Amino acid sequence: MKRSRFPKTISIFCLISMVVIISAILDSAQGAEKPDFNLKWSCWSAPGSPFAKASTWPLREVEKRTNGRVKFEEYYLGTLVPGTQEISGVGKRMADTAVLFCPMNRETSLLAGVVTAPGVPVTTGDVTKDCYAMARNMHKMAKTSIEIQEDFAKKNLRLLWAQGGMPRSLLCAKIPFKKVDDFKGRKTRALGDEAKMVKHFGGAAVGLTSAEEYEGLSRGIVDFCVDNPVGALPWKLQEVTKYWTPMVIGYATFFNIMNLDTWKALPKDIQQIFLDVAEEFPDKFTEIYAVDGHPYALKVFKEAGVTFLEWPKEEQAKLDAAATPLAKEWAEGVEKRGLPGKKVLNQWAEVWGRKPVFPE
Repeated sequence: MKRSRFPKTISIFCLISMVVIISAILDSAQGAEKPDFNLKWSCWSAPGSPFAKASTWPLREVEKRTNGRVKFEEYYLGTLVPGTQEISGVGKRMADTAVLFCPMNRETSLLAGVVTAPGVPVTTGDVTKDCYAMARNMHKMAKTSIEIQEDFAKKNLRLLWAQGGMPRSLLCAKIPFKKVDDFKGRKTRALGDEAKMVKHFGGAAVGLTSAEEYEGLSRGIVDFCVDNPVGALPWKLQEVTKYWTPMVIGYATFFNIMNLDTWKALPKDIQQIFLDVAEEFPDKFTEIYAVDGHPYALKVFKEAGVTFLEWPKEEQAKLDAAATPLAKEWAEGVEKRGLPGKKVLNQWAEVWGRKPVFPE
């Protein structure tokens, strides 16, 4: 009897169908994994630190909320764009976006300059409260100042996220620092107006980058470094620090910028996701960097044998008095470059609930 070929035909058909279906599923999965927008993100700091964890929170949120349509390539330690050249580098689209350290870039933008000008923010003595206030006020300033937005646009940039920052204190290599007169005759790593304050009290300021601090402290190039324990962790400064003085001599402040052409290329729905994340980021950054990161950093420093010194209120008052004129000097210097420094400084003072520095 002749066997029917029908069952065999059905089997072959089913096998082919399964192959087609599986191929379609695989193709679909591969398509889903391929992002619509692959953005290069540059960071001057090191990976794995509390700062890096806080700074990459919005990257993960954007990737998640866009269902993978946006992906970020992360470049650390200035390997894509050097930390002092991020404004120009992102403007030229060497990177699509970057996190900027304001004290190293205070002359490159109005926002970086005004948020590092001392004399406007007032410390409460509570690191967490100070960090929340700085983050929220930077975010408000960025949203409300037309002058700051125009300054970024002229550089082919858009401010993406305002992070905020933390008060900067003093790490000591071998010599305990107990009063402002201890600056006298000593070398201190300090940036911007922090350097002016060091010089005001008879010290010498040395402009080391974050990556140079370890060698500076270990080899005696400097006696002190203006920094904070959380910011010092990526560079292992607890290994070359003997004392920590919890003064407030300035703020380590940060924000993210994006190339303006990159921003314009994003669809409106994705732009809205970036804007939504921007609203949440100031508090989230502070939560990771200060609320979680600061106690952890203090623990690491203590375990390394670093001694924590007291800092008298009367000594902080001397620092604050020396800082007060410097914000005004910054604004007047900016005016000489043809930029609205006075107006921007008054806006910054208003955000903090302070009187205008320059009467209008």
